[in-house]
This record gives sequence, structure tokens and C-alpha cells, in this order.
Amino acid sequence: MKRLVEKYNKIFWLITLLNAIAIFVISSRTFSSPYGKIGLLSIIYHFFAFFFLMLFLLMSSTQGKKRNSIITISFILSFIYAVLDEFHQYFVPGRFSSIFDIGIDSAGIFFAALFYLAAIKFRNIKYKL
Repeated sequence: MKRLVEKYNKIFWLITLLNAIAIFVISSRTFSSPYGKIGLLSIIYHFFAFFFLMLFLLMSSTQGKKRNSIITISFILSFIYAVLDEFHQYFVPGRFSSIFDIGIDSAGIFFAALFYLAAIKFRNIKYKL
């Protein structure tokens, strides 16, 4: 029997793509917050947007297996997307670029990778018992 991530691999790729599109669309919108002000909601958004981007990218590309090279490439691609997102925001009226946002995005990416690796390890331990 196929594992969940192998069975629904195309759906996970679609979710990954939709997440990346949502990040771009939201980054294109102008918000009414004062220039330079970073609130708690912004931090939560950045963390979880990139957490789920990385998580679904890992789920779709590794198909439930621990493949260190693919995990590393996924991490690098997600980080590059975070940097490009901030670069894009620089050109959106009423938005600004922030190194702090890239740091929060990176934290979400990092914790998604840790979560994914822990889930794989837990699943492997469970199947050995």
C-alpha cells in the first residue's frame, strides 16, 4: 500500500504551488500599517507562510523519505523565495523590505524541516515496533 505522501504527491505539489502564489499575491497588496512597523500578526504570517511552503515542498519532493540532498535543496529554494519575496515588496507601494522578515521566514523554513525530519523518524520508529 502506498504511503499518504506517495499516493497524494500531485496534490502536495499543487498545495506547494498555491502556497507560493498566495505569498506572492499577499506581498503585492498594500497594507495600511505605518512604514517600518512590524506587528505580531506580520511575524505569525511570515513564520507560518514559509513553514507550510517548506513543509509541503518537502512532502511533495521527498515523498516521505529522508533524502538529505533534496531536503537541502528545498531549504535553499525556500530561502531564496523568502529573499525574492522581500525584494518584490521593495517595489510595492506602501510596503517595505526587511531583513527581520527574512529571518522570520527562515525560522519557519528551519522549523518545518525539523518537524518533517522528526515526523519521518517517529514514523520509522513506530513501524519498527
